[in-house]
Amino acid sequence: MLRSAQENRPTTINPEQRDRTPGLFTDLSLPTRGIVLQRWLLERHKKSAARWGMLAQSAPSIDDLRSLCIQRVPEVALRYFLGGAGEEVSLERNRKAFTEVHLNPTSGVRFESVQMATTVLGQEISMPIIAAPLGSQRSLWPEGEAVAAEATGNAGLIYCLSTLTGTRLERVKEAATGPCWFQLYVVGGREVAERGIARAKAAGYEALVLTIDTAVAGNRLGDKRNRSTQLIAEMARSVKSHAGPVAKFAQGLYRERLRQGLTADFWRHLSYAIGFLADGQLMDFPNIELEAGKPMAYAPIGEQLKQAAVTWADLEWIRKAWGEDKPLIIKGIHNIEDARLAEQHGAAAIVVSNHGGRQVDGTPATLHMLQEIAP
Repeated sequence: MLRSAQENRPTTINPEQRDRTPGLFTDLSLPTRGIVLQRWLLERHKKSAARWGMLAQSAPSIDDLRSLCIQRVPEVALRYFLGGAGEEVSLERNRKAFTEVHLNPTSGVRFESVQMATTVLGQEISMPIIAAPLGSQRSLWPEGEAVAAEATGNAGLIYCLSTLTGTRLERVKEAATGPCWFQLYVVGGREVAERGIARAKAAGYEALVLTIDTAVAGNRLGDKRNRSTQLIAEMARSVKSHAGPVAKFAQGLYRERLRQGLTADFWRHLSYAIGFLADGQLMDFPNIELEAGKPMAYAPIGEQLKQAAVTWADLEWIRKAWGEDKPLIIKGIHNIEDARLAEQHGAAAIVVSNHGGRQVDGTPATLHMLQEIAP
């Protein structure tokens, strides 16, 4: 079931009105919370969350955390997060570039302690890491963005929320235990973007991160091969249809959902299935209001990204909407020429990035881009 516009309307949820189990957020405003089966699923998810949380805490490395994710999440959901564009050449280059960097430490010295803390735009963080904006985190874990914002803040780091996420930006900011930035896609055009900017300002986000390298959606071959693209397209057609459930079934608007929901792979990852069902099933995009108060349904966004491609001229109205006194960061800088343009247009900072190799295949590795821009 898709979450309704009313339940995704921006609200402030007081601590006594929400479940504050560490590492788990459950939006009690969802109408389905009153259903006995929904509450039962939620209790099962809490037990599952505790078990997976213990496993995550004992993981010695990022690779071990990645393995846990693969164990828990079925391929149809996982591929979006692990895959890249095209034949994934850029994705592999990103990884390989770090193996080509050599560390040559000075010896014969003594350190009483090692401090990794630094500052970014005046904000002190515990180490030079920022949680990048990652879309659709709610499809991995119930209210995944709120959980991630809490964990990131607890680590003394900055959390950056993507526009294309499934938890209201107000709720994420409320759940956060540290500073938050809001990443902006101009999906739906200027009016829609200005609505999102105003909400982020009102919620207290400390910086706006404007992504400029997504004029079109990436050619994700992995999503096509595992049929998640077909699944999303079917759901989009179903949302637009005014037919009843029986008529939709006859029209084949549940075919792909049934096909994938009944696979052994999906139910082999039972803890994921319970969490997905407990959270209300398919997320929408509550931080994109094509009409005021109405969140955008989960659907392919390639055409909308193409229609709303950002140019340097757009920075004037975006900066005005965000405020001259608040940091504007440009994300998706690939070369020194664009870095200079960002500076000329008043950017407080830039993010050198090829989008994780997820948008355009064949680009240089991000680390090599950085070596050109800031040698």
